[in-house]
Amino acid sequence: MINMKSLNKVIALCITMFFISNKAFALSTTDYLFLAEPNSLLIAVLMILFISLILLLQNVIVTLLKLIKKNKGKTLFVLTSLLSYSASAEMVDVKFYQKFDAYHFGIALTVLIIIIILYAQLRLIHKLVNELRGSKYKAKKVTKWALFIKKITDAKAIEKEADILLDHDYDGIKELDNNLPPWWIYSFYISIFFAIIYLGHYHLFNTGDLMIAEYQNEMLEAQQNLDTKKASGDLVVIDETNVEFLTDASSIEIGAKLYTSLCAACHGNEGQGLVGPNLTDAYWIHGGEFKEIFSSIKYGIPEKGMIAWKSQLSPGQIQKVTSFIMSIEGNTPPNSKAPEGNLVE
Repeated sequence: MINMKSLNKVIALCITMFFISNKAFALSTTDYLFLAEPNSLLIAVLMILFISLILLLQNVIVTLLKLIKKNKGKTLFVLTSLLSYSASAEMVDVKFYQKFDAYHFGIALTVLIIIIILYAQLRLIHKLVNELRGSKYKAKKVTKWALFIKKITDAKAIEKEADILLDHDYDGIKELDNNLPPWWIYSFYISIFFAIIYLGHYHLFNTGDLMIAEYQNEMLEAQQNLDTKKASGDLVVIDETNVEFLTDASSIEIGAKLYTSLCAACHGNEGQGLVGPNLTDAYWIHGGEFKEIFSSIKYGIPEKGMIAWKSQLSPGQIQKVTSFIMSIEGNTPPNSKAPEGNLVE
């Protein structure tokens, strides 16, 4: 028997999809519902009338099923088919093809779903007619996947549960004497095999290191790497007490890139000064020595609005920026800002 509640839900979903598609198209044109196109209201009315036709057809099908039981299947099946095909043809008669956009796509999708519902109804009626005639249907083919699941779970069919029902219950709760699932048994066997391999590898033959040995080896390797870096001078901490002016082209180039991306907004692309002071002359507000400039960049000048760059740049990067600034001292870029601060010779 057709589940009419489910069918009603599907039809309601079709109506909802229609309104959603209409709303989506209306929003894209900054209009309101049913105002997206001049003929939208007409199409909406046609859709509602067609849904009403489907509901009417649903009731007709219920009546037909009752008549089928009185051996009037052939005539009624043909009649139902004609009604369904006629309704589908009338629906498709709405001319979507003239302007197929997101709005009409929603309507077309709704039409497709309704046609599928009609087809399912016809299939069900056809099946019921054949069953009333006493025709035999072939058993549903069991897939390989279903056989595989049955094999690894060893589950009993519901109709066979009485064979494994124990003769006791607890407050009305009865117990079945099911076998352990094969997948669980096989997993247990695999874990035993793994445990034997693990025991031999780590504890009997000592071919693998336990966690404490791995930790000690890693700590020893890390210490060796640390000693190597210390010997090569890579771990020297650069600060304002030992920083030195870099003159190699690579360092100056890196410093120039950092300056352009971080400092040019206040000091100009060429160091000519904008909001911040001119960096190409010999006058400095907070000290013009290399270590003093490094310190100014590292800690910033909060009272002048300059942030501390130590949280964003490494000491090596600050050293390269400082080296670039020192390299442009003495340049005379156009539109240079007037000197500020004290002369540093």
